[in-house]
Amino acid sequence: MKGLKCKCGFATTAIRLRCPRCEKHMRVAYWPNQGRVLAFIKLDIIPDGQEFPMDLLMLEVKDGPKFICWTDTPFSKGDVVTFVQLGSSYICSPAQDVEDITRGIDSSEGDGSDSDKRELRAQ
Repeated sequence: MKGLKCKCGFATTAIRLRCPRCEKHMRVAYWPNQGRVLAFIKLDIIPDGQEFPMDLLMLEVKDGPKFICWTDTPFSKGDVVTFVQLGSSYICSPAQDVEDITRGIDSSEGDGSDSDKRELRAQ
């Protein structure tokens, strides 16, 4: 995972020239694609455009940012998950499934439309 980090400790995946906490310049940083679940929410109503229910997780990457991730797998607070970036979103999966997800993205020949993303999530 690529992002930005400040000397004060603030980390983000958003593009920022200056830190919102201390106003110093942000520097490029890299973190592993693995994080710990801080919180989760189960969506009982399927959002428009989705074919199946997805849950939202708030993840924390060690020495990195906190961010939201989509999943169709139930997780609990404290679980370690692996994630991949798909466009501007992140998709979470148990660690043993990440190779399957990555292989599916690498072999995808779609145009990047939402239907291709939903098909990938359904695999």
